[in-house]
Formats: sequence, structure tokens, C-alpha cells
Amino acid sequence: MPDLISTCQDTALPVSCEEAIKRFTDSINDGNHWSYGLLDAVNCWTLSEEVYKGKLHRYLIQGEAFDLKLLAYRILQPVKSLIPLDEYRFFLLAKEFPKTISGSKIRTGLGPIKYQGYLNYWYGITVEIALQLAVFQEVWKEQAGRGRNFKRYNFSEVYSRIYGSAPIVLLDQYKQTLISPVSLECVFGDSKQFVYWLFKLRISRCEKERVGSDTKKALEWLQQHGSSLENLV
Repeated sequence: MPDLISTCQDTALPVSCEEAIKRFTDSINDGNHWSYGLLDAVNCWTLSEEVYKGKLHRYLIQGEAFDLKLLAYRILQPVKSLIPLDEYRFFLLAKEFPKTISGSKIRTGLGPIKYQGYLNYWYGITVEIALQLAVFQEVWKEQAGRGRNFKRYNFSEVYSRIYGSAPIVLLDQYKQTLISPVSLECVFGDSKQFVYWLFKLRISRCEKERVGSDTKKALEWLQQHGSSLENLV
């Protein structure tokens, strides 16, 4: 996987990825619901990142965290006209996959390597963001109880409590770990890379008990705000 992608020319798909899209299209044309062939197409896909329509799509973050939703979105693009519009829109906006793609199907459909990457993404990005929001909520309540105005998007105190440093300091440290900047715009931004780096930093610095309590806090926040955990089963 290249460290620097400097051209806007779309990546030429290898045979494996072409076959993934073809099998997915054939499954839909054979009368199957689009969700049934999606995991099979994902499993056949071999690119960890690509330039697609002039933007960088990174499916494997730091070589560990597999962005299943982004790859599924990419695979849907050539055949989205075959999918009911309301179902397509729901898929893009929903936090979970369709009910036809249960947690057990994800586990078996992805295989052990991609499924481990899927879990890395869940804990390293989804749960990490939930932890930030949970601590933000705590700070906001504390400040409100003291009659202080807490800036809505000021995460300095949040980052200090979780990671021990201010956001600007952490971002600078993160940038120093990059071999070279990517010249292309990364689809949906490149913040996921930073969040996963923060997750690994926290794990390396905190004691096991603290990591466990933080994870519990984040999962409780997700449950309270309506994000289902069923895909982990």
C-alpha cells in the first residue's frame, strides 16, 4: 500500500475487485436482496485503499482498522440504480447494517482477518469517539453546575482528561508520525486516522483497569443514544 498518493487518476481495479462487483451485480440481477451479496463482495475485495472519483478511499486504517461501511458504500456505487432509493438512503444514514446482515453473518462473511479489522474499527474509532462524547457530557454537566459557560465545541478539557494533553499538542504529535502527507482529499475526511491513533495512545498509556472503565463508559453512552451493539454478537 503506497504511503503517498499524488495523482487524481482513479486506481485501476485488480481482477479480484472487478470480480467482487460483478458477483454482487449478478446476485441482485438473480433476484436476491442487495444486502445478501454485499458481504461476499466485501470478502472478495483486496484493495486496502484506492483513488475513486478523484478522492482517496481508505478502507484499512493504519493497517489494522477495517472500515466496513466505507467499503460497502464503495461497492454499492456501480449498482446503486438497482437498489430501492429509500433503502439506499437508509443504508447511508443508518448507524447499523440492514437486519438481513446480522452480527453472526458479518463474522462468517468477512472471515477472521477482516472481522478482526472490523472489531479494531469498532473499538478504535466508534467506541473511542463515544468515549470523547461521554467525557464531554461529564465536563459540560460539571461546568453547568458551577454556573459557567462551556463552549460547545471546546474539547481541550475532554482531551486533557482522556489523553493528558491538549488537542493541538496531540495533533502535532500525530502529524510527526506520518511519513508524508497525502495530497488527495480523503473521502469523509482523514479524522479517522487521528482518532485511531488516539485510541492506541490511550491504550498504551493507561492501566488495564482504566481502559476497562473507559470502554464501559463509552459503550453505555452508545446504548443511551440508540446505537445498537448487535453487530458485535
